[in-house]
Amino acid sequence: MDKTNRQSLVISLCGLPARGKTYLSRTLNRYLVWLGYNARVFNIGHYRRSIVGTSTCKADFFDPSNEEANAARELCAKEAFEDLINFLKTGGNVAIFDGTNTTAKRRMNIRKQLSQELPEAELIWLESICNDDVVIEDNIKKAKLNSPDYAGVDPEQAATDFRRRIENYQRVYETIDSKIEGDDISYIKIIDIGRQILMRNINGFLPCKIVSFLMNLHVEDAPLYLVRAGECTNTRENRIGGDTDLTEEGKQYAEMLKTFFEEEKKRGDLRDFKPSQIKIFTSTMVRANSTVERMKQDFQLFHMKNLDEINVGLCDGMTHEQVRREYPLPENMTKHDLILHQFPRGESYADLIERLEPVIHELQRSKTPVIVVSHHSVLKCLAAYFAKHEIDEIPNLEFPLNCIVKMRPDVYHRNETRYILDPITGQSTIQETQQKDLLVKDFRLL
Repeated sequence: MDKTNRQSLVISLCGLPARGKTYLSRTLNRYLVWLGYNARVFNIGHYRRSIVGTSTCKADFFDPSNEEANAARELCAKEAFEDLINFLKTGGNVAIFDGTNTTAKRRMNIRKQLSQELPEAELIWLESICNDDVVIEDNIKKAKLNSPDYAGVDPEQAATDFRRRIENYQRVYETIDSKIEGDDISYIKIIDIGRQILMRNINGFLPCKIVSFLMNLHVEDAPLYLVRAGECTNTRENRIGGDTDLTEEGKQYAEMLKTFFEEEKKRGDLRDFKPSQIKIFTSTMVRANSTVERMKQDFQLFHMKNLDEINVGLCDGMTHEQVRREYPLPENMTKHDLILHQFPRGESYADLIERLEPVIHELQRSKTPVIVVSHHSVLKCLAAYFAKHEIDEIPNLEFPLNCIVKMRPDVYHRNETRYILDPITGQSTIQETQQKDLLVKDFRLL
């Protein structure tokens, strides 16, 4: 899990506005951080908002003939890149430079500066190209109108202004061309949100892993449900591990779960999808299968060994008190130590994250709703990915019994609704609804 000694990598975005660059950069960053890399996004737009504010940054500010504005934008890009270099020099693994970088001259200057400051660092360009007017317009409405640039602005006025911004960039935009920028340039081109992907000079473990991840991305908006399997005998007896079946309360919870998703299909976020479009991913363990038994006729069901609970090794079947007594944790363990700590002859959270990586690819690839029915440790790892928690926080995350978490992530926010079903009373409640800002912080403030 500790990947801090690996070679530095810079992923630099380029492309016109409203082509999904910020979505790509933030989603990729979330994935890399979850895998244990010290990765960070440096968004030029965020620096621009910090330095010159938002009130002056309307379409005319991006006019290539506006020399004063061009100078201000160059200053913002310069500061962002300097912070990027500092990040890599002080232990960062992967830096993502999120900006338009629309001209060959700008890109060659970035390449030159990086080779001077960090000659050992690898640079890969990630260009997002989209010629589908429907997708572009949808991106303007969904993402850009929620951007801090247009806070408090009438949506129609904001959309009109942003279209003018795009026109200004189109006047100078040059796609990446190896004939101009050199045969040794490395790039990934994503065309029309993944319908076609072009690559050049992509080699090595991490770059190839990144390509594999990017191939699974899309911009469809579908909910994800993380569902904990019902109470089993071992859980009732405060024992870890094992593969026991549901208790009576667990069976009541499974009944309530079926009713919950029937309501979601009628009036909730599943109402616009056919049953055949909705998938259930569940583990191979007995309690998980018993939990979904009543729903398997309604949805597509997929069993995944990767979703099985963490392997507790020699602690299987022990009570929590027995584990603490016979296998006490070393003193003065840090949060990161807890991620790496393995059960004797079992797994650690780091092992579990590695096991869950193919599941993340499948979830990112799905364009329709997915219901994941799994177990405590597994769901904490998945929740950490989608809710953008630091991996060191995973052991302390809460995912109680009888809990459903519905997530609808987007570029700027993460919408989460948590439901608690009470099998004793038969009542269900919304425990909390959150909307958390996912804006990348200024590196200088961290």
